[in-house]
Amino acid sequence: MLCTYNPELSPPRSLVSFIPTNMSSGDLVLKWTWPNPEDLRNADLHSTRESGDFETPPADTIFVTYFFRFNHHTGRFEEAGRLEWYPSSERAGSVYFGERQVQMNALHRKNKPTSRSRRFKSNKGNEYKWKKGSDAGMQELDFVCVDSWRRVVGRWSNDSQTLTMTSGGFAIFDELVVTLWLQIWRREKGFW
Repeated sequence: MLCTYNPELSPPRSLVSFIPTNMSSGDLVLKWTWPNPEDLRNADLHSTRESGDFETPPADTIFVTYFFRFNHHTGRFEEAGRLEWYPSSERAGSVYFGERQVQMNALHRKNKPTSRSRRFKSNKGNEYKWKKGSDAGMQELDFVCVDSWRRVVGRWSNDSQTLTMTSGGFAIFDELVVTLWLQIWRREKGFW
């Protein structure tokens, strides 16, 4: 789950990223709903095992989006990272996956100026890329994420508003969810 809040306005809520108990069997499907389509930083996510949301209250100072992972051993939510949005920009900021800091633009890199895909590196240094659906035999507003061997690790269906994560995506779960969210955000804002 991701939640954005301004600490000057309100305390954080209990939040979770989706980590199923058994990650080895089959694909994981996350359904996204947008309570207010005008602000895509607010979303509810659902799977058969967990649920969560993104939330961004209005503020004039820096926005911070926290994402949490549910620890099935302790039964508690634990912070997995955060996004810090710069007040003057809807494009720039920093993303923290645990202690690792990455500039938002590094999670949305073009390989060349005419590229229709956007690349990012995982915590382990492996490269992945999100491709527009039309470049992968899907609908224009869909996305597909592949690893450097062109194996699909995640598929976004805009029609059903679902992310289907294959077992290859489980190792980069947080990065896959956060980078997809950024791709959707940037596409809708017109700077994909």
